[in-house]
Amino acid sequence: DTARVYVLPNSFFDLAPRHVYVNDEPVNFFNLSENADIIEWDFGDGVVDSVSKPRHRYDFYGFKSVSLIVLDANGCKNTVVKPNFINVLDRPRADFSSINNENCKVPVSVNFTSQVVCSVPVQNYNWTFGDGGSGNGAAPAHSYNLQGSFPVGLIVRAANGCYDTIQKNDF
Repeated sequence: DTARVYVLPNSFFDLAPRHVYVNDEPVNFFNLSENADIIEWDFGDGVVDSVSKPRHRYDFYGFKSVSLIVLDANGCKNTVVKPNFINVLDRPRADFSSINNENCKVPVSVNFTSQVVCSVPVQNYNWTFGDGGSGNGAAPAHSYNLQGSFPVGLIVRAANGCYDTIQKNDF
């Protein structure tokens, strides 16, 4: 009888980029393993794949642990797990509405209300009212002293540093 000793396959990978947004561009994973015939990725969100260099899009925010299992032709297996290797950020989605935005008399006070959708708290609301005025807060009021239609803009910044902007014309 003879003893057979095999070299364990090397399991290693990298990815780009490391910080992504929910439902944004896919992450590119790079398999840098050696002597691997069978590959299995676990992207940390319940999705697995067996492609050597996969692209994966994340649907939920949070830190994701990624693992790669490699198997060689002799049945030798090696696994690498990288805890919290990628940070999937939730970007706020800015929107707003207003009350009393049509009136025949000036000055007129218009009440704006942010309708931001975000899983993390919004820290900043920056408004532009189209007449040179600006404001802050989730529900500002603005007084218009001139007749006309004005483009109103809102920039929101979430606690994770992500932001979004929206502009509605002819307000």
